[in-house]
Amino acid sequence: MRQIRSLQEINKSFLEDEDYENIENLEDKLNGLLDQFVEFDLNNSGDINIIELKMMIEKKGLQRTHLELRKMIGKVDLNKSGTINYDEFVIELLSQEDSEFKEIVQTENVSDKEKKTGIAKREINLDLI
Repeated sequence: MRQIRSLQEINKSFLEDEDYENIENLEDKLNGLLDQFVEFDLNNSGDINIIELKMMIEKKGLQRTHLELRKMIGKVDLNKSGTINYDEFVIELLSQEDSEFKEIVQTENVSDKEKKTGIAKREINLDLI
């Protein structure tokens, strides 16, 4: 709960920052990013480490090598801590630039896709392929 309050304070600073004032529905976007960050930050440390990033990517049905994960973190990790903190997470996802990290975060989890389509892996008949 303490972590959520801390992240909400960071959201408040983005809402007050002139650099972000022209982003439509900023408050809603920030609330969504907070929820995503909390989901990815499995140990509630306030940072997404390489293991948590790997687990997030696998949950989305994707695979990346250890080197690819390190490079991805390196592109987002502005303070060079080796992890992605919430500020860095928000800055990257609100930026206008495309990135692999942004694409992955915005990809639905495999289980969410299955719920929407009504197709679970076990229901697919491989004889039809």
